[in-house]
Amino acid sequence: MYRFMKNTSNLDNPYFLMGILLFFWGSFAAVSKVTLGKLDSMQILFYMFGCAVLIMTVLLFATGKHKEMKSISLRDYTRLAVYGLPQFFYYFLYILAIMKLPTIEASAINYLFPVFIVLLAVPIHGEKLTVFKVVSLLIGFAGVLVIITAGNIGSFKLTNLSGDIAALGGALSWGLFSNLGKKNKLDAFLSNYVYTITAFVLSTAGLLFLSGPVLPDAAGIAGIVWLCISNIILTYYIWFRILKIAPAALAANLSFLSPFATLVFIVVLTGEKILLSQLLGLMIILLGTAVQNEHVVALFHKGQAGDSKVSS
Repeated sequence: MYRFMKNTSNLDNPYFLMGILLFFWGSFAAVSKVTLGKLDSMQILFYMFGCAVLIMTVLLFATGKHKEMKSISLRDYTRLAVYGLPQFFYYFLYILAIMKLPTIEASAINYLFPVFIVLLAVPIHGEKLTVFKVVSLLIGFAGVLVIITAGNIGSFKLTNLSGDIAALGGALSWGLFSNLGKKNKLDAFLSNYVYTITAFVLSTAGLLFLSGPVLPDAAGIAGIVWLCISNIILTYYIWFRILKIAPAALAANLSFLSPFATLVFIVVLTGEKILLSQLLGLMIILLGTAVQNEHVVALFHKGQAGDSKVSS
C-alpha cells in the first residue's frame, strides 16, 4: 500500500487520480448509512479513525517513516493538528447529516464542497474573487434550496433543518481542510498521520461524552474497515496529490462525476429511490460548480470574442 502511495511516476495525471477517488468517495455515504444501522455516528467515527491510526502506525514503522518524525518541529505538529480539525468536523457533520436525512439528500448537499474550495482559496491562497465564483455560489445554493425543500421552494418546507445544516457544515469543513492541506509542504503520509491522530482524539472524546463504547458485529466491522481504508488512508494522499498538481478550480471540477458514483452506491446498497427534486437540485449544484471552472470561463470569453467579431 505504501509503495503504491509513494510511487508517483504514474500518478501525475489528476484525471486518473480522480477516477480512483470516484469509487472511494462514491461508496462513503452508502456504506456509512448501512453501518449506521449497526452503530451510532460517534461509534463509527471512533472505530473508523482508530482503525486508521492502527494501520498507519504499522506502516509508519514498517517503512521507517517514524525516523522522519524527529525532524518535524513542535510548531509544525501544532499546525498540522489545527489543520486536522476541519477534517474531523467534515466526517462528524457529514455522518450526522446521513443519519438525519435521506442518504441522497445528504450527499447531494455535501457536493457543494467544490464551491467552498474555490471560494476559500481567495482568502487562504490569495486567489482572485471573480464574478464567476460569486455566480457559482449563488447557483450552488439554489440547488441546495431545491433539494432541502423537495422542490417546494414557494412554501419553503424544509425536510430536516438540523440535517441540512450539518450537510452544509460538512461541505464547508472539507473546503477549509482542502485549502489548509494544500498549504502544507510537509511529508504527505506524516501529515495525514497527524490529521488522523487529531481526529481520533476528538472522536474518542465524542464517544465518551456523547455516546458509549459498543463492540461492532461482523457487518459493522466490515463497514468500518472499508471506510477507514478507502476514505481515510488512501483518499487523503490521492486528494492532496490532485490539489498539488492541479489548480483549485480544476481539482473542484474533477469532482463533478463523484455525485453520480455516489448515487449508484446509494441505490444499490440502501435501496433508496432518487426523487426528481433531488436529481434536479444536484444538477443545479454541479452547474454552479462548472461556472467557476477556468475552462468554462475561457470558453465563455471565447464565445464573447466570437460574437464581437460577428457583430463587427
